[in-house]
Amino acid sequence: KLAFSEDGAMLAAATISDGAVVWRMDSEQPIRLFIEGHPQVDEVVFSKDGKYLFVGYHNGRVYVWDIEQNEVVRKLVCHGDQITGLLVTDDGSRIVTCSASDSRLRVWDWQTGQKCAEFDLGLNGIS
Repeated sequence: KLAFSEDGAMLAAATISDGAVVWRMDSEQPIRLFIEGHPQVDEVVFSKDGKYLFVGYHNGRVYVWDIEQNEVVRKLVCHGDQITGLLVTDDGSRIVTCSASDSRLRVWDWQTGQKCAEFDLGLNGIS
C-alpha cells in the first residue's frame, strides 16, 4: 500500500519485510523507516496535518508514529489478524480499521485508544 500526505510533500509505503518507509517528495532518500517488532505492514495512512503516520501491521495492530520524532505515540490492538483497511476521518480525531479475518469495521479515537463503534461486515440480512 502507498499513501501521500495531504499536502503531497511525503510518500509512505507499506512493505512485507521492512516496515513502513516515508520519503519527502523532493528527495530520493527515505527520511524515516518505521519498524516495531513486526516488520510486515499492510496499511499506511497519514494524519491530515502530516504529523503522524498510522501503520497497520499484519498482526492486527495499528501504531501511530510521530514522523518528526520517529517514535510511537499510540499502540492499538484493533483486530486479531491482518489489517485490510485503514483510514483517518476528515477531522483527524478517529481512525477506521478493517480486517477480513473477523469481518468487522472498528472506529477508534486514536488519541485515547478507545473504540468508538464497531460494524459487522457480514451483511447477509441486509435488503
